Amino acid sequence: MYRIISPASSANLACGFDSLGVCFDMANEIEFEGYQDAIIVNKYADIIRNRENLIVKSYFKACEVLGYKSTGLKIDVKTGIPVSRGLGSSASCICAGVMGAYLLSGTKINADDIFNISAIIEGHADNVAANIYGGGVIAFKSGEDYKCAPFEVAEKYTFISVIPDYKLSTKKARQVLPEKYTKEDAVFNLSHAAALIRALESGDSSLLGEALDDRLHQPYRIPLIENYEKIRQISLKCGAIGVYISGAGPTIMAISEGEEAANRMEIAFKAENMALTVTANKINRKGISFSAV
Repeated sequence: MYRIISPASSANLACGFDSLGVCFDMANEIEFEGYQDAIIVNKYADIIRNRENLIVKSYFKACEVLGYKSTGLKIDVKTGIPVSRGLGSSASCICAGVMGAYLLSGTKINADDIFNISAIIEGHADNVAANIYGGGVIAFKSGEDYKCAPFEVAEKYTFISVIPDYKLSTKKARQVLPEKYTKEDAVFNLSHAAALIRALESGDSSLLGEALDDRLHQPYRIPLIENYEKIRQISLKCGAIGVYISGAGPTIMAISEGEEAANRMEIAFKAENMALTVTANKINRKGISFSAV
């Protein structure tokens, strides 16, 4: 039996649409065990239902790639990442399933291969890259293969998630995006993404606040998020350097120096009777991990 700690992530990073991500210390914990002719999820043995579980589906997809014939699986899941909130819950499940297939099949762990299989299942690579490698990541495609380049995030930064009490599917958030963009918008985002990486690595908070501007996805998704502008303004008044939509939303992410802003934000949101969960997240610099149980 193996225990996998599969962390949360925040992708897109405003101007880094489908390209930039960071890994957090928030995580799902899954125990994997081979099982004979059954699929059991949290002691529940409905084969039809359990085959639709994203961890299970990813496990069997990876088994196919590895040429490993698995007749069954038993997993126990402790959920630590809110579902459909833009914090990489799907990527966490996918990466855990693929990692589980490597462990139970006895295949030598290869992070690059696990990343590629996970990215193919996910359909884009920024969340899974952050999950697998940890820290800050630049995800891109070269030919048919997904690639990842790491970047540092200065120790002083805290990522504060402002999580609403409703879900937003990635599919719905992608449907509102345009089919085409202008050259000006493309150049705007390229330059801002480069500046954003520089700001996060160097700890230049003034540059960071400017670099978070985006024209590719946030303007189209903001209408899907209740009270976005009010949350943004409160976050900035409480000391956030900048604010962006985490993943596809609806979580709004604020970046600050230290955790004091998170406490002020929580108090301010409660004063406005806003049903929001505020969490101060530290960067997980190692990514997904496992241990024998």
